[in-house]
Amino acid sequence: MIKKILVANHKLFGKSVLVLLLVVLTFGCSASYQAVKRGDELVVMKNHYAAANEYLKALQLDRGYEKAKMKLCQISRVAYEQKLAPAENFERSVDFVSALREYEDLSSFLDAINSYNCLNFTAINAKQKIAEMQSSASEKYYREAEGLFGSENYSDAIQKYKTALNYNNPYKDSTEKIAESYYQIALKSETQKRFRHATENYVNA
Repeated sequence: MIKKILVANHKLFGKSVLVLLLVVLTFGCSASYQAVKRGDELVVMKNHYAAANEYLKALQLDRGYEKAKMKLCQISRVAYEQKLAPAENFERSVDFVSALREYEDLSSFLDAINSYNCLNFTAINAKQKIAEMQSSASEKYYREAEGLFGSENYSDAIQKYKTALNYNNPYKDSTEKIAESYYQIALKSETQKRFRHATENYVNA
């Protein structure tokens, strides 16, 4: 009797696993199909970069989805050019932080399409551009910090130096200038008999 129950349970378990696998496979196929469908709609709207990302989603769900790969390869170049344009525009307008974000996205996109052999054109060195934007962003904030430091606006100078370091650390003498700024704030607080505030800033100096 027990043996019959065990055999029955084993068969039931096997069927449950099979049903679960079928559900997972069906969901995966449906999700990848829907991603391709969204991609096709975005192509009609001429939003090729967003369309390419939908085809990539489909391939992430089903790497063997040849239709998605074919469509991705067909629009990869125009999608790349569509993403490159705002990055270059931000760079030209000296908005290096926004340019940095765009180049980071572009770098990830190039890596993704390359993994499916769809990098069928010559692209910029996105990683090099990222390094350039980081350096340019650091320099921009460093110069702003220097102006504030020179006018003895030490609190704001500290924030600008720290922002410069967010993009490149170390960067020039930012760390030393931050310490000097805290020291100057502490000195001023001491003369004003704000001793607790002075102590806090001496600690940071």
